[in-house]
Amino acid sequence: MDPFDAIISELGELIAVPIRLNERGACVLNIDAELDIFIEREPQGETFRIACPLYTLPPGKLRENVLNEALKSNGTSPPRFGDLGFATRTSKLILFESLRISDYSGDTFADYLEQFIINGKAWSEALNAGKLSPIDFIPIENQGFFGIDRP
Repeated sequence: MDPFDAIISELGELIAVPIRLNERGACVLNIDAELDIFIEREPQGETFRIACPLYTLPPGKLRENVLNEALKSNGTSPPRFGDLGFATRTSKLILFESLRISDYSGDTFADYLEQFIINGKAWSEALNAGKLSPIDFIPIENQGFFGIDRP
């Protein structure tokens, strides 16, 4: 089995949800009806990317202030569990990361994805509450993926 396919297959087994890649090697995971996590093999085949649209930023001061906070977040020391960017076509703040396939198994990707989701939820909840960013950047915790406790 292709290494990327194996990562996705193992992830599906861990969360007890079969995950199927489309013809482009991509899939979408809906997290608690709040976030859509897009996972896709990059064309060169050595990396894959995950992305999560977080919030539509209308033109104006709010957009400017949120993007300023996003840049501050991107400048923090690793691990950050995703970088923030702005998609001009959709006017959305996006959390994204590009990962080397050879660095991950399904289990290690599940661990990374847990923290990515926590980060995405924190930003989404803060923005939906009218804040410019999460008050505290997300601590690394062992909170089970999709509610599944992990040792």
